[in-house]
Amino acid sequence: MFEKEAEEYADEKCRTIETEEKKFCRLDWQRGAEFGYNKANEWHYVKDGDLPKNNTQVLVFLENKRMKISIFMENKFTLWNKDYNTYTKLYDVIAWKEIVPPKESE
Repeated sequence: MFEKEAEEYADEKCRTIETEEKKFCRLDWQRGAEFGYNKANEWHYVKDGDLPKNNTQVLVFLENKRMKISIFMENKFTLWNKDYNTYTKLYDVIAWKEIVPPKESE
């Protein structure tokens, strides 16, 4: 689905350009869209010191090969513990990635 949207967007942006340049314009727009998509879905590794901004909700990959939704706050990954109404620090985070919420459909 993403590829089709990128193609349509490139067509729209390049529609006023004539001849051979149109082909290169479309390729540039598609490559840019692909780069952005891949960057948004990239895993970031804690061992590299790559941490999210504070008060950010992220998907984390843990040492036990499980994934959880975490809130990064006060420079640590935490989980909400509803039984105790508190946050619990996660110690075994290997990697994290941004959560991209779905767009509301029109």
